[in-house]
Amino acid sequence: MIPFLYSSGGDYYCVRTLSDDQSVVWTPKDDVLYIICKNIKDCILIVTECYKQNAYFLDEYRDLECNYDLEEKIIVNFNPNYYYQNSLNSKE
Repeated sequence: MIPFLYSSGGDYYCVRTLSDDQSVVWTPKDDVLYIICKNIKDCILIVTECYKQNAYFLDEYRDLECNYDLEEKIIVNFNPNYYYQNSLNSKE
């Protein structure tokens, strides 16, 4: 895997480099891999959509903030298997 985004909280977004798997995964400190989407192109589309819908925004101090519920809905729109792949319960 190749990390391409780093959070100040110590977690990374990485892209897998296997011939049959180029998925983007989020790796928080607990070393669990959460599959975000199937490829880097979808990741860029997700980030773009998060900005368009204001899931990502600047607070009054100009720090980047996130509406996690909206972000998750956008991710699921691009990756309908998100909950299943990550053994998570749907919030719906």
